[in-house]
Amino acid sequence: MMRNRFIAMWTATAAPVALGGLILFVWPVFPAPPPSEEVCYSGETEIKFGRGPDCTQRGLCEASTGSEGGQMMAGSDASGKFFLDAGGAWGLEVAKASISAAVAQEQFKGGVFEMADDFTPSLEMAQALGASTPAILSKGVYTVEETELHYVIRFTQSR
Repeated sequence: MMRNRFIAMWTATAAPVALGGLILFVWPVFPAPPPSEEVCYSGETEIKFGRGPDCTQRGLCEASTGSEGGQMMAGSDASGKFFLDAGGAWGLEVAKASISAAVAQEQFKGGVFEMADDFTPSLEMAQALGASTPAILSKGVYTVEETELHYVIRFTQSR
């Protein structure tokens, strides 16, 4: 029923209109669809990759917001922002300009990010995203989307 109504509307508005020998085509204008998902970002976050007490190998070891004076925390590997999408899923957007090629290659090898241990973001970070309690980002292997400016990890797309 809806499809027939759309075709009828399109046909009626796309039909030529004769105006004294001048033929004018009228095309419908549809409003832009609403964004598919709204995203809420945390403040700038300094990230240290690795696992365990010495933050080695692959994984997410530390994340800290509100670095003083614009300085990165000691030993951080990159900066970026955590985000929470409309479905409540956590993600991490890492700025390519902030990460060395060697660290990016090691952490995002083969287009995946592997976390051997669970990671709990701070309560302050969760509150910045509008959550009342911190989440636990489960260990797993996650897909890394690469854009022109960022590496994007969604903590729901485990392989």
